[in-house]
Amino acid sequence: MALYAAGAMIVAATAGCERNQAAGSPKVEAIATVERAPEHDIALLIKVKNALTEEPELKPFALEVGVQGGIVTLYGEVATPEQRTIAERIAGNVRGVALVKSGIALTAPA
Repeated sequence: MALYAAGAMIVAATAGCERNQAAGSPKVEAIATVERAPEHDIALLIKVKNALTEEPELKPFALEVGVQGGIVTLYGEVATPEQRTIAERIAGNVRGVALVKSGIALTAPA
């Protein structure tokens, strides 16, 4: 996972994320927009991203996570309201998360 600094909020994207089932390690590409992000926020970002990539229901979606001061913001699109709720619940259950804000939209039906 690569983190880049330049702002006040850490953001990580899962676009193209895959889980290597044999090795048991997720591939997560992260982009942070933070300058000298607090270690707590960086650790929280990693924990939330890992938790989201573990959820089979969310694997088809490229969700992004932002963290600032323990507040997690989720971005991206999912197909159903239930999937949005799953992502919000997973993020909220990560130890250290103070609040989850959702910017997750529903994809338009094809």
